[in-house]
Amino acid sequence: MADVKRIAVLCGCGVMFAAAAVIAAANAPKSAEGQKDFTVEVFSERDGIDRTADYTSDLDYFGQWCREQDFIAYEDGSYGIYITAVDGCAENTDEQYWWCITVNGESALTGVDEIPLTDGDIYRLELKHGWE
Repeated sequence: MADVKRIAVLCGCGVMFAAAAVIAAANAPKSAEGQKDFTVEVFSERDGIDRTADYTSDLDYFGQWCREQDFIAYEDGSYGIYITAVDGCAENTDEQYWWCITVNGESALTGVDEIPLTDGDIYRLELKHGWE
């Protein structure tokens, strides 16, 4: 009888995990089709960088776009890319420096590879200090 209960609990957990995966996939941010015009700001108080540039791309996600830029260095990880340097300004986790990404002034809620490129959006790469 204990084995039947154990199997029922495991099946119930499996159904819950499958439902969660379906819900997450359905609610994942989507990108608009076609060409997008957007702005990228780069800011590092430590390095004296404050620049803004406009770009056009038909890619779907910010991570895809970052991979094509020679001024962005990154590492591939299990959650997608992790930005390690912008314009030659490297993070330094030992001193608590890290690259933060905001979209239209709001902190990105997903990894870089899941941030949709959207026409008119402003993407900011800012070197932060401290684990805020």
